[in-house]
Amino acid sequence: MVAGEGYDGLNYGALVLRYNDDGTLDDTFDYDGVAVYNSDTTEYESLNGLAITQEGKIVVVGTAFNPYTHSYDVLILRYNTDGTLDNTFGSDGVVMYNRPEWYDEAYSVATQADGKIVVTGESYSQITNTNAINLLTLPESRFRNKFGMTHFFLSC
Repeated sequence: MVAGEGYDGLNYGALVLRYNDDGTLDDTFDYDGVAVYNSDTTEYESLNGLAITQEGKIVVVGTAFNPYTHSYDVLILRYNTDGTLDNTFGSDGVVMYNRPEWYDEAYSVATQADGKIVVTGESYSQITNTNAINLLTLPESRFRNKFGMTHFFLSC
């Protein structure tokens, strides 16, 4: 499996590709081996990390540019084994997190034995010129600030 971004000449979109052992695309995954995510509310989506849960679901993370808020937001998608978005996760398989006035991006993801999803990334504020290293644990929900770094926890 591979996660990243693609451009079709008009739009950038988040891509997840699944390959067979012989290197060909697996046509049982979203009918052609490639699952594409394009949001109606963002104009650019890119994926940086991928993990597979114990149930075989695919969790991918990255960033999406929101032209309405002029911000980059954390993007988390969860797919079923057949390449469709898992509508039991977030809002129809999608979780987005936006800290106003911050550039937010998720870089990597891991799944725990208890089913929690751990996401790491970075936030940068152009207003305060500060960086923060972020850790998201789903499905817990709380905020805390420790040692000057903001850690955020989301609920899905």
